[in-house]
Amino acid sequence: MNWDKLDEYEKAAYKWQYKMNGSFFTNLWAAIVKADNHNLGRLALGFPIEVEAYRRYTGIENWWTNVQKKYQGEGNVEREAPAEEGEI
Repeated sequence: MNWDKLDEYEKAAYKWQYKMNGSFFTNLWAAIVKADNHNLGRLALGFPIEVEAYRRYTGIENWWTNVQKKYQGEGNVEREAPAEEGEI
C-alpha cells in the first residue's frame, strides 16, 4: 500500500471513507457532509484540509477512484487539477 504517496487531502478523504478517524473527526465529517455552502465555508476556516478533501471528493470526476488506485499502487491514475476556491 502507498500511504506516503497520498497528499494531505487524499489522506483525509481516505480516513473518512474507511472510518479511520476518532470521534472528533467522525463528527466533523458528519457536519461537513450536512453543511450548506455558507456553513461549509465557515467550516473551511478551521478545517481547510477536510473541507477541500470533501470538495474534491464531491466535485472532481473520478477523484476518489484515482485516490484508491494511487493508494493501491495501480497505474493509469489520471490527475485532474483541483477546483479553484469557491468553484464547487
